[in-house]
Amino acid sequence: MRPMHHIHEAPFAPLAGAEPTMVEVLTLTFQLFLVMGLLNFVVANP
Repeated sequence: MRPMHHIHEAPFAPLAGAEPTMVEVLTLTFQLFLVMGLLNFVVANP
């Protein structure tokens, strides 16, 4: 196997690893709400 194959799969390693912790879930959820809030603010105020 060529080394480049492993480098290509590196970014996807965490996704296939252990299940996410509660802190990671809360952080992703908070970021999602933050982005949605910013989008609504921009759309409501052209």
